[in-house]
Parts: sequence; C-alpha cells; structure tokens
Amino acid sequence: MPFVSQAQQGWAHAHPEEFGKENLKEFDAATKGMHHLPEHVHEHSNASYEHVRKMRKDG
Repeated sequence: MPFVSQAQQGWAHAHPEEFGKENLKEFDAATKGMHHLPEHVHEHSNASYEHVRKMRKDG
C-alpha cells in the first residue's frame, strides 16, 4: 500500500518505531516512483489513513 500524502510519508519516516520498520519498507516500495504525492489528504478520502490508524492502535 503506497503512502497517500507527503505528510503521511514524513510522519512514518519520523516515527518508524510507531509505524513499524517492515510496514515502512512495504509502503516505501509501493510508493517508489510516485513523485507527485499531495502535501495533505483529508483523512476520510482514502482507506490508507484507516490502515495506518489501525496499525497505530494495534501497535
């Protein structure tokens, strides 16, 4: 699953212990080559935010 915004990508790289190192590798691989990520995305506009929120809670 790719990152959906620069903000999400930046947060994940700043907090790899919360996001999970394996998840970070997976998201980086899925996002590779996507050079036009929006700066921010409304949290209800994409399922990726729900996925990240669930991962943070399950931690």
